[in-house]
Amino acid sequence: MANHELLIVVSSILLINQIFIIGYLIVQGSMLGDMADEYASITHMRQEGLFAAAQTFAQKLTFGVGAYLAGVIIDFSGFVGGMSPDNVPELTLFKFGLLVGPGLFVLSMLSVIPYIFYDLDEERLASIQASLHDGN
Repeated sequence: MANHELLIVVSSILLINQIFIIGYLIVQGSMLGDMADEYASITHMRQEGLFAAAQTFAQKLTFGVGAYLAGVIIDFSGFVGGMSPDNVPELTLFKFGLLVGPGLFVLSMLSVIPYIFYDLDEERLASIQASLHDGN
């Protein structure tokens, strides 16, 4: 594959990735507010800060674990400091590709599991917000 073709493929993948990330962040922010309303309806306490702090902690934890795993993957793959790109063994590239490609996909799919337990629908949320507005 020529360099310009590779550039187009990589740029296209990054563009699609960014589109999904932006959509995810919008939906996640909305869900966080809805969960704060549900929590307030149960406990009669507003705790938006607690939810925001938990989200930020989870994000920082994810970034930290991701940075750690990146190092583990590089070490496991067999990359050595100062290695020339021309001298990287095929097995090293295979291990790296396997862990970063399908491995990252599996981890991404595992991150979807918590959303299975999100059971706020439009009708229930409207009921919760109405009860909060009425002060009940």
